[in-house]
Amino acid sequence: MILPRNTSNSWSRYKEYLSAYYNHNLKEASAAGDADDNGDDLASLAHLCIEMEKHLLFLWKKFATAFPTDDRKVRRVSNKVTKCAKEIVGVLKVELPAASLALKCIAKEAELMCGWLISKAISPISHVRTSNEIRKCALSLMVCKGPQYRIAMATMMGVMKEAKVVHRFLWNLEKENAHLHMSLIIRDRTSGAMLRICDEWFTAKDSTRGSTAGACVSNESDGNKNFSDKKLVKKDKLKSEKRQHNGREREAKG
Repeated sequence: MILPRNTSNSWSRYKEYLSAYYNHNLKEASAAGDADDNGDDLASLAHLCIEMEKHLLFLWKKFATAFPTDDRKVRRVSNKVTKCAKEIVGVLKVELPAASLALKCIAKEAELMCGWLISKAISPISHVRTSNEIRKCALSLMVCKGPQYRIAMATMMGVMKEAKVVHRFLWNLEKENAHLHMSLIIRDRTSGAMLRICDEWFTAKDSTRGSTAGACVSNESDGNKNFSDKKLVKKDKLKSEKRQHNGREREAKG
């Protein structure tokens, strides 16, 4: 089980924990997902993702009419996943070392979203949103390398482990209990950590430069400098201050 970040701990300390978590669970990285998954073969995993997206959109169209505000976001992520999955076929794993786990994570979350849509849960939409955010982050972290690689892998491994707990509940293999609620909390908080890793990764030096596959995934994902709402607010504030400054200059000249 991956531990969610305690707000009393610094982000740098939590990243150290994630790195240690990855090292401890390294043997499970290639086996993450179902026992009958497609190993680390990117072509097979890409095909799995494409098929899962078809199934997700079929169920989304059928059951998600009650969630019109989420329709655009879900379809947008699904379209990006499908396009990237088609273009990643034939890419060498060494070029995108995080790709295999990212594809497994994306497919697992799509499967989980399908489970929530057809379940009899009272309010599944918040969990669907969490899965969609995880998918969006995993798509972006597919190109992650360098210092961020281990912590990115750790978060994807962690949310996939907790997804198995939720699956057991959705398929009536396990009753609602404290373990389920803890898994939901862990997934929600870890998705926040993934979002922050994405923010740091894509505001750092562009390490995908020169890589055709990396550029493809990076362009199609939401991995850009707009991950952080705070950055958007700051950007708008700077624009507003600039307009006010220009206005004062015009008044002074007048």
